[in-house]
Amino acid sequence: MIPGLSNGATIAWAENVEGYSRLFIKNFDNGETKVIGSADVSPDGVIEDIKFSPDGKRIGFMMDSSISPTNIFMVDLSKANESRYKQITTSLLGNIPKHMLIKPEIIKYKSFDGL
Repeated sequence: MIPGLSNGATIAWAENVEGYSRLFIKNFDNGETKVIGSADVSPDGVIEDIKFSPDGKRIGFMMDSSISPTNIFMVDLSKANESRYKQITTSLLGNIPKHMLIKPEIIKYKSFDGL
């Protein structure tokens, strides 16, 4: 089985949206593409190593962020809101108090070409 593929009818991938990964799935049977997470319902971080459960109903992935080392998360595709995300592991911060880690602020500006 190819990583990121379920039974061959669905694929999952992550895209960088303003510095954070957002998870998407596409069903090849009906052509529908869905955003599985947005800034409002999913944790902020960088996703890697996406895998489907054998039954295709859940997606597992590793994610790290500015305030957390890499952890394993699971998404239950049958749920529709923030309750679909479950953090499976809690990696140690190496004796750094969590309150000392800072979430970055996104800063945007126009470049010389107007973009």
